[in-house]
Order: sequence, then C-alpha cells, then structure tokens
Amino acid sequence: MMTRLISAGGALAISCSATGQSINIDFGDPARVPDNAYGAAGLPGVWNTFGVIGSGQNLPLVDRFGNATAATIRNVGGTGLLITNDPATSGDDDDLMDDMLTSMNNPIDACIWIDHLEAGTYEVLIYAMTPNDPALISRTRVDFADQGPAFIGGEWPGAHQQGVTYSRHTVTIGANGTIGLHSGLLSANVQSGINGIQIRRIPANCPGDATGDLQVDVEDLNSVLSAWGTNVPAGVGPDLANADGFIDVDDLNAVLGAWGSVCE
Repeated sequence: MMTRLISAGGALAISCSATGQSINIDFGDPARVPDNAYGAAGLPGVWNTFGVIGSGQNLPLVDRFGNATAATIRNVGGTGLLITNDPATSGDDDDLMDDMLTSMNNPIDACIWIDHLEAGTYEVLIYAMTPNDPALISRTRVDFADQGPAFIGGEWPGAHQQGVTYSRHTVTIGANGTIGLHSGLLSANVQSGINGIQIRRIPANCPGDATGDLQVDVEDLNSVLSAWGTNVPAGVGPDLANADGFIDVDDLNAVLGAWGSVCE
C-alpha cells in the first residue's frame, strides 16, 4: 500500500455560459478522475477535479454535462490530500474513494462553499469514507439542511451505501445562492475528509424529472429503476409521485406520464 499527503491541486473548466443545476466534484489526485458515465450514488456526468483549494481562491465549476456555470467553489480548513490504494475498491469507485481532501480540525474543519447557485432546493451528497482506515469516521453536515450531522466511514461495502460511503442532505437556498458543507468538527484535533460532492437542484414544478435537468427522458427512467424498492428522503430525486419516501410503481408512472416533457 502506498499513501501520500500532498497539498496542491487544479480544476477542470470548460468555457461556455450556463447556470449549473447538477454538479459533480472529486477531491484528490488529478490523474485519478471518475469517468463521465459514473454516477456514484447520484447522477453521472463530468467530474470537476480539485486538489487543495487555496485560501482566498474561488474556482469555477462545470455542470455534469460539461457546461461552464456561474457557480464557484472555495475552501477553508481542507489542508491536505490523502492518496492511497484500498484493494477492496476498483475502477471508478477507486478513483473517487481512494483519495480525499483532509482536515486535521486544528482548529478549523474542512469547510467547502459552493457559491452563485440558482435559488431552490438542492440534494447534496457528501462522500467521506477514509480509504484503508475503516476506524476513522468523518462528521459531515450541510449548513441549514433538513438533516443534522451524519457520521460516515467504515470498510468499503462493495457499492455505495448511505451512512458508510456518503451522507445525503437536502437544503433550500435563497438569492445568496450558497451551499456550505463540512467534514469534521471545530477544534476536534482529529483527521476528517471529503472524497467528493454531488449537488443537484430539485425542480419545484417539473413532474417526472428525477435528475434535475428540467426534462423527462431515459435518464429519469434509469434514476427510478436504479433506486427501485429503496427508501429515500420524501420528495427527493426519484421519489416523484407521492412523496412517500419509497421508490415504486407510482414513481415509474410519474416518469412515463410526463415522458418527453421539458420544464421551463
């Protein structure tokens, strides 16, 4: 096993004008980036890749389709990179989970802000499983989210599992357009980290749209089928039809009933 801690990084950006509704972010080695077809526990697409974002830097973000957005990312407290090899992971799971932005919580935890987003309600996934150290647990939270802090960590379970590899949060933001998220605890003096982040705006009035791209197509069908029979936060993601928190035929019918529609 090889483990490295490094403290420099870069960003991926594509130049065109758009406002992002769905953004994937990977922290770690820029040579190890998940494929665009990889969705982890969220939606597939282009992964913005960063090492350590320096204090005072506001770096641009592309959406999961590779379009430039108004959104930017900044960091306080994330001071290093952990890069290792967990033999249990492979492929894109390895690229996302075997490296992470780290904080020693002395005194600041890893604090990430994503600015200049559209107002609305967002689903936020925080990946925070420390590779090759199942005993190390990271406390994750999102400012003003509907859910409280979640403790993430353990051994790689073979696939993404909420509570082990990632936490799921929903948060509504206003005109300031900022989501703040964290791993660790102020002055805790322990290591915590973030492997990656996915955010997705949940449209308020787009029946059948499970993916947040304001249209109903095969991606929404796949979102429902991939979550079939599971429990999710009510009204979030593929839980489209009756906000009962369970993915079933009602959600499938919501997609099929709105098939081909585009929301303004």
